[in-house]
Amino acid sequence: MTKTVVSSRQVCHLWANQAQPHAHNAGNTLSFDGDTLFSYRTPIARFSTDAASAVVLFSSAKYSVTTSKHDNYARSAASHLTSFIVPALGLGTVGRHSESDDMHGENVGYLREQFLAQAQRIQRSTSDWSDDQILTDLRALSETMERYGIVFNVPVMLPDVDAAFATITTARNTPKRIAARAKKAAAYEARERQWHAMRIAQQEADKLTNAERLFKWRLNTIGGSHLVGRIDSEHGGAAIRISRNARCVETSHGVTDVPIERVREHLEHYLSLKQGDDFDSQFRGQMIGPYTFKSVTFEAMQIGCHIFWRAELLHLQALLNGEPENVRLPSEAA
Repeated sequence: MTKTVVSSRQVCHLWANQAQPHAHNAGNTLSFDGDTLFSYRTPIARFSTDAASAVVLFSSAKYSVTTSKHDNYARSAASHLTSFIVPALGLGTVGRHSESDDMHGENVGYLREQFLAQAQRIQRSTSDWSDDQILTDLRALSETMERYGIVFNVPVMLPDVDAAFATITTARNTPKRIAARAKKAAAYEARERQWHAMRIAQQEADKLTNAERLFKWRLNTIGGSHLVGRIDSEHGGAAIRISRNARCVETSHGVTDVPIERVREHLEHYLSLKQGDDFDSQFRGQMIGPYTFKSVTFEAMQIGCHIFWRAELLHLQALLNGEPENVRLPSEAA
């Protein structure tokens, strides 16, 4: 017995191979009846009856997300067949085939419009197009039109590829356009160099131990945690340094945007308190930049997800007082 309720992909494969008269998926959102494939009730593709061999016409209409997925399934299933993407599938208002010269004229006109539209896009584009790329693109569209005419035995007035190419290259090669493309290419190359440098830095950073990363991070010779990963201080919490422009305080757990004056103000207050004072009541809930004090004791403070031990805060005080960073690798310290 022929199975008529199948998966969406199988619906398309059965249709593409014309293996049975009809089938649909479980929700009946994708189905075929004879040579025509439907998404919901919209015909999205059909086999032409005008061609001597199997030829599929896919609708050029724009679809919803679900119907677009059905369309992709169908194109994949029919990839072994000659096919065209055109506006007219040759269906009458009640679903009966109605292929005619008018239908083919509409489709040929659409294919010609696609050629002209692509020529305009290339002409306006600020991207680099080699002469070979332009000619390949235009010839492919022209050949599609020619193939349609041969398959359906209809007259086709092919576009003049050479004339279109000459128009495009003349418009694209004014001094202003050449300079604009050169500027865009230079910017792209600069970004590529920057990304390449970052990749090299990442590879080097990946080779480092936490102690080595911390050493380089404190000296500002490597970037933030996005590059080298989370780095813990010698004390186990986050480490702190002053940014290269001396405007912000950065942490080895990824914070880079806390104004230095706000840090200085809170740090002075913290270090003015003595062991036994109620640190928590004086800081809890206050903000430093976009971050909130969650817990503060004589030994440490938690701000957001960061924990800073007192030794690290004393180290920061020394930096804010203008003392140079004085760190050594553990191997050197030994």
